[in-house]
Amino acid sequence: MAFEADLHIHTTHSRDGNPTPREVVDAAIRAGLFAIAITDHNTMGALKEAREAARGRDILIVPGIEVSSQEGHMLALGVSEEVPADLAVDETVRRIEDLGGLAVAAHPGRVYTGLSDDVVRSAGFGAIEVANGHSSIELNKKARALAKGMHAPMTGGSDGHFAHEIGACRTVFPTAPANVEGVLESIRKGETKTSGKGMTPAAQMTLSVRMVIRWIGRGGHRM
Repeated sequence: MAFEADLHIHTTHSRDGNPTPREVVDAAIRAGLFAIAITDHNTMGALKEAREAARGRDILIVPGIEVSSQEGHMLALGVSEEVPADLAVDETVRRIEDLGGLAVAAHPGRVYTGLSDDVVRSAGFGAIEVANGHSSIELNKKARALAKGMHAPMTGGSDGHFAHEIGACRTVFPTAPANVEGVLESIRKGETKTSGKGMTPAAQMTLSVRMVIRWIGRGGHRM
């Protein structure tokens, strides 16, 4: 039996995200996930609503945030508070770890928002995202090769900005951790695998148009 989590999801708190935190929780349960991390851009504003939506239901909410560092995006999983944007990569990783969190290199190599391979190698990340639902199949293959070359733990997440995308890429655990600390520990130990391949060029083009329309409709913002 597989125990799967989506550790990269966006909500309306990202402004370019479509689903509310409650809609994310509902979609994750329908997708058969045991855990999710809502990782909105530079905010943890969705956490309270997500926890309320999950109360009494069979799903674990991992606190998270997608932080915009000076050189690209990273995920902070399991943190207790927000991490400031626009810091150097090394400083951002340090702050995440000081908060007891796990720093994950998000979609490495992506134009504009992905960290370069050299930065990922030198920054001391706790894990590398190798299956991202918004990245191309080829980019995910390169991220996996990078992680294998570094003997780094791997994670997967949909990077979903729409409810139907949730679960497109997943982190697979050998057993279902009972709490957030267990999720982080399993990743740190390198016990996780991933599922999901990523997007074809045609699917990426369609998604880009939808997200730009969404972004413009909400007044635009820096991610």
